Formats: sequence, structure tokens, C-alpha cells
Amino acid sequence: MSDRGGEHRDRALNDRMLTVCARIPRPLLERAIVMGSAAIVLRGVHLGREPGDIDLFVSPATFSSWPAEGFSHVVKDGVARIVVDAEPIELLAAFPGVAFDAVEARAAAVDGSHGVRVAALEDLLTWKRAQKELRADPADRNKDAADIRALEAHLRSSFRIA
Repeated sequence: MSDRGGEHRDRALNDRMLTVCARIPRPLLERAIVMGSAAIVLRGVHLGREPGDIDLFVSPATFSSWPAEGFSHVVKDGVARIVVDAEPIELLAAFPGVAFDAVEARAAAVDGSHGVRVAALEDLLTWKRAQKELRADPADRNKDAADIRALEAHLRSSFRIA
């Protein structure tokens, strides 16, 4: 039996990644790393839900020099973000628990990322664990806990963690 929901998620994520590539100039995109649930799914982990948006991790220097045209600089949940106007794409200069330079060193393009680098599973797990501890909303903490379990199971099946 095929996973039609999975095929839809794959197609929807592919479409979002194509939008990222179309909306963000390549020289800037080369300095970005896909993070968040989209990165987890791109790395082959099944979360049982569709990623809501595409989060891109950029260095603080890249974040501060990002052009204003076509982008909105906003603060959401106390975190400064750059939002691609009319698209579910956000750029952030910080993710809890991980440093940009370390994530960048391990990031790589993967199938479906259209050449955009994606954070390594270990960095995504570290971030998710830190993110969960910062959440006040129990529903968000539960979602993070489920994501952590999915990441750990995937890494165990790949023999990457004990």
C-alpha cells in the first residue's frame, strides 16, 4: 500500500524548496542552511505531519546585511526573523542549542533540497531538544517530543546513536 499522504508531503515540500530557490538570490542562498521540520523531513525522517514553513539558518552577519526589498524584518515569539513576503519562508540568525558555524560545517545538500544545504540530523536533534525546553505551550512541547522520538528512532536505525 502506498503512502499517498507521504507523496503529497514530498511534493508540497519540493514545491516549497523550489519557491525558496526562486525567491532568494543564489549568492544569499549559498550562505543559508535549511533547519526546522523541513530539514528533518528532507533528511528522510517521517514526522507524520507536513512541515509548516521553510526555516533558513544564516549567520548573524548575513542576517544583518539581508536586503529589505521583498522581505519583512519581524519579531515573532521574541526572535528576530526575516520573512519572505507572501511565502512560508523565514530566515533566522539563531536556533536554540546550536551555533551557526558548527551547523554549517556539517550541513550538506540532499535529495530534494535543490542544492541548498540542509542541517545534519545530529544538529537537528540537538536543536529540537533545546527548543523543547524553551517552550511554554504544552502542545508545542508535545510536538517537539514527538519530533525528538522520530529523530532518535531514525538515527538508531542508521546506527548513528546508541
